[in-house]
Amino acid sequence: MTMTSKISDRHLSRMACVYIRQSTVAQVRFNQESTERQYNLASKAQALGWSPEQIRVLDRDLGQSGARATKREDFKTLVSDVAMGNVGAIFSLEASRLARSNQDWHRLLELCAITSTLVIDEDGCYDPTEFNDGLVLGMKGTFAQAELHIIRTRLHGGKLNKAHKGELRFPLPVGFVWDGDSIVLDPDQEVQGAVRTVFELFEKEGTAYASCSASTSWACAFPAAPGGAWDGKLLWGRLTHSRVLGLLKNPSYAGRYVFGRYQSRKQIAPTGEISTTSRLMPQEQWRIVIPDHHPGYITWDRFLANSQRMAANRTNSEVLGGPAREGLCLLQGMLVCGHYGRRLSVRYTGNGGIYPIRVQLAAARSLDPPRPHDTSCQAARRRHCRSPPRRRHAADDPARAYGTDQPGGARPIHRRAMAAADRAGTLRGRSG
Repeated sequence: MTMTSKISDRHLSRMACVYIRQSTVAQVRFNQESTERQYNLASKAQALGWSPEQIRVLDRDLGQSGARATKREDFKTLVSDVAMGNVGAIFSLEASRLARSNQDWHRLLELCAITSTLVIDEDGCYDPTEFNDGLVLGMKGTFAQAELHIIRTRLHGGKLNKAHKGELRFPLPVGFVWDGDSIVLDPDQEVQGAVRTVFELFEKEGTAYASCSASTSWACAFPAAPGGAWDGKLLWGRLTHSRVLGLLKNPSYAGRYVFGRYQSRKQIAPTGEISTTSRLMPQEQWRIVIPDHHPGYITWDRFLANSQRMAANRTNSEVLGGPAREGLCLLQGMLVCGHYGRRLSVRYTGNGGIYPIRVQLAAARSLDPPRPHDTSCQAARRRHCRSPPRRRHAADDPARAYGTDQPGGARPIHRRAMAAADRAGTLRGRSG
């Protein structure tokens, strides 16, 4: 059966869509022969009987991957027009141009079969309503997705092989440059001095925020390598908290070549689409680590000590510790709730924020036994006052409170919190 025998007046009465796509911007720029071949499909559609007014060229997806339809606006337009029955034939250089995902490909074929839309490529004309043609199109889509997997596997295997030898090139952090196939310190002494200053400030101050403040007070500038149009150039500016953390967490400054610090994973977005994100892997799961690969700014022992110090400085974890801060409250950051096992926090207010607000456990929201990580406790806050309210002993009260300026570790509970606890039934028969 010839190609023209499958084209009827019903198809010619509707428009012909020429779908054009290349995966990357580099392909669009350097592989112009492929782009020209795809644009020539409009002449093929005109030769098969469609008038120039009926031919629509969809080329807004140039430079987009066919692995998913998330950012391919013209592919979404094509699917919508096919579903509305406005398309008589789809012209594409090959099946992989339309989709490299079986989900997107078979969805398009199903809509083409329902609306009697032809699929035309360089090999022939296919009618999805016919079993044999639908089978061939399905196999072409499967091969297109398998081809993507084979290409990705080959490229990733080559990267791993070079990384195992420490020869895989990647953008270097500030303070390093490539010298042939070797990584060396930046020959600019000003850049080296700026990097060493950051590590010295952290060792002296103990926190990343304090290091930033000290750098700002000294009016110290720090270099940045933005890349892109500024590739190979350094821009000097203010040292930020994120830049300090980036230096302290990067093992390259300890002379180690590391590959696999970040790994990509797929997840379902709130819109229902599958997105790919990268996550930082723990140190024991780094894929390739080559010690003493290049000269560094600090030793490996100091890098580990800095990592432990940053972990201890975290205030958003349930592990005790944290840096000492300003304020009048004792044992700040070191107390935990005796009822739920969660960390107690301290707030300051009044007169420039110097008066501490005690955070106490007032009452649970139910009579169920507490869970280790339950977040249902309420905080009763009370400022310092000259005439303290009525005191209760923590042993007689299921809502125990902790403090540092009351005998026996007991603290008075706020009247409003007591009233809320009475209504919840946790302080049976007692009023504040």
